[in-house]
Amino acid sequence: PEEFCSPASFALLNSTINASNFLWDFGNGETSNNESPIVNYVNTAVNDTTFVIQLIATSSFGCTDSILHDVIINPAATAAFEINFSDSCSPVIVSINNQSFNADNLTWEYGDGTTGNTDSDHSHSYINQGTDIDAYEIKLTVSNVEGCGSTASRFFSVYPVVEAVFSDLPPACSPYAAQFISSSVNADEFNWDFGGQGTSNDELGQFEFLNETNETAFFTVRLAVNSDFGCTDTTTREIAVLPSPQAQFTLVIVTGK
Repeated sequence: PEEFCSPASFALLNSTINASNFLWDFGNGETSNNESPIVNYVNTAVNDTTFVIQLIATSSFGCTDSILHDVIINPAATAAFEINFSDSCSPVIVSINNQSFNADNLTWEYGDGTTGNTDSDHSHSYINQGTDIDAYEIKLTVSNVEGCGSTASRFFSVYPVVEAVFSDLPPACSPYAAQFISSSVNADEFNWDFGGQGTSNDELGQFEFLNETNETAFFTVRLAVNSDFGCTDTTTREIAVLPSPQAQFTLVIVTGK
């Protein structure tokens, strides 16, 4: 018998002679009286299923003849998986839940040039270091020992990475007019906190620090940045403000009145 992968659809071309009536039994619980019908077979099991197709032909004189034909439908290999991920900011880890059925061979294409062959649940990392949205397709191709196969895909996007960066400043005496230069990556909004002494939303962080004590004062400067895609990052630096000397003197008469 001929073998085909599920699902399979056949057009049964009737070449019977001297017959005017036909009764088809497709072996799957369905019948037809069409001369050349179309039949669909689905095998949801894990083993081959044999269907017996029977045609009974009847002439106008009431004479009959029949013929049988076996067809083997191999079980389908169904590619299926889910990802617990929605469009998000780089870097990301995408968790992949394999739900494939009757698959002996699996090939994963992660959309970033890498591939895999695991049949287990797993994860994959993505980094977008550019300035535009990266669109990815995870594609799974499966097959079984009978050679039947299928594919499934999931699509998602990764927004460009945003990174808050600014340089350290050396210690200086109070009052310290500090200027923090941001070299942040893909940042569109800036939020400075100057150690609880003040804030700013300018790209250039400028603030005058005062130290009215007799010891070195340390302030933690925080920069939080946002991108147009809603991605965020935060970094901190510490700045040392030295106490200012206070020049004083007293006149003491040595000679004279």
